[in-house]
Formats: sequence, C-alpha cells, structure tokens
Amino acid sequence: MTSSLGNPQDQYRRRSLLTGLAAAVVLLIAILLLHGWYVDFLSQTFGLGDRSRDILMILLGLLLFLGLRQALSQFLYHDAHLGINESLRDERARCPAQQVCQRVALPELREIPRFNRVLVGQLQSVVEQTEQAAYDVTSRLQTIDEVVTDLNRFVASAAAESQAMAHESEERIAGNRQLIGKLEAFIAQRVDETTADEKHGAEAIQEARSLQTLVDLIRHIAGQTNLLALTCSRSTPPSRPPALARPDAVSRSSPTR
Repeated sequence: MTSSLGNPQDQYRRRSLLTGLAAAVVLLIAILLLHGWYVDFLSQTFGLGDRSRDILMILLGLLLFLGLRQALSQFLYHDAHLGINESLRDERARCPAQQVCQRVALPELREIPRFNRVLVGQLQSVVEQTEQAAYDVTSRLQTIDEVVTDLNRFVASAAAESQAMAHESEERIAGNRQLIGKLEAFIAQRVDETTADEKHGAEAIQEARSLQTLVDLIRHIAGQTNLLALTCSRSTPPSRPPALARPDAVSRSSPTR
C-alpha cells in the first residue's frame, strides 16, 4: 500500500522539479533578452517609476512561470497535472448489484451499530474510570494541600518561636555581658584595693622595722643606763647604806625596773 502510493508521489515530485527548473530557465532567458525593451516600453508608454516597474515585472514573471510550467507539462506529459491523472484513477472493479460483495458486506455493515454501542459503552466506562481517578487525584491533592498548609503554619510558628528565643538569647547575652563587665570592674577594683593593701602593709612593715630599730636603740640605751647605775652603785662607800644613796642615782636606775 505504501509502495503503490509512494511511487506516484516521487514521480510527481521529480516531474514538478524538472518542469519548474525548465520554466525558470526559460523565464530567466526571456527576462535577460527583453529587459531593456520592457523598461523602455513601460517608462515611455506609461511613465512608471523603478518600483512600479519592478512590481509589475515580478507579477508578470510569476504568471509567465505558471504558464510555462503548464505548457511544458502539457507538451511533455500530455497532461496539465504532470501526467499523474492516469495513476490517480481507481482501476478497481465496481461491485455489481446482487453479487457476493453485497452478501458479504451488508451483514458486516449491519454489525457496525452493535459494535458502535459496545465501543460507546467501553468508552463510557473509561470516561467514568477517568473521572473517578481524577476525583481521587483531586481529593489526594486537596489532602496534600491541607498537609502542606499545616506544615507551613508549623514552620511559621517554629520560625516565630526561634526568633523569640533568639531575641531572648540576645537579651540574656547582653545581660551576661553587662554582669561580666561589672564582675571584671569589681575584680579590677579588688585587685587595685589588694595592691593598695599590700602597699600599705609593706609600708606598715617598713615602719614596724623602723620602730624595731628605735626599740632596739631604746633597749640599748636602757641597758647602758642600767650598766651605768650598777657601776655607780658599786662605786658607793660601804659605810653608807644603800638606801642613803644619792637620789640622782636612784632616779637614773628607776627606768630599768
């Protein structure tokens, strides 16, 4: 079936191409030979400009091309349709009346309505199943949409809670930074106070050492005084009792008690 239809089509294409090329060549030669006369004739007779002459030349060229193509088809193939009329004719014999084709075809034709009804029923069933499937898909899509809406709400609430927690964390961090700053200031103050106390303690120790030197000096002076008093008491005459010693010696020896 395909080969029988493909051959006339290929033949028509080849003939159409050949006749078209031949008509184009003849038209080109005619234009080259008659162009000067054509331009002079239109300019002198009708006074047309360049654009008008070109448009008229295109129209005449198309008409001449079609005419030449039909003339070549008629001359070469004896047919205005490139000789394919014969191949397009239906050569099959017609079925005479009251013949076998009627006895075979008519029962089959009578079965067509029943076949159509069966086909319509099947199509109706397919349509109903398709509608049910579409309804199920729509229901599932609606359920999915509801789930997605709930998820969006959950995500929005979680984002809001996260933002609130982040804000609270920032406030806590700021408070902790302030507390750390106060602690650092307090520690620095205590360090300064400790340094000052150490400095005062060192000064007190230095002063205590200075006082210790003074005390040692006083002790040394008191020892020398006692020694002097003892020396004086030994140098007193024996006839005088110790109670009658000079008052100045007694007054000198009194700080040593």
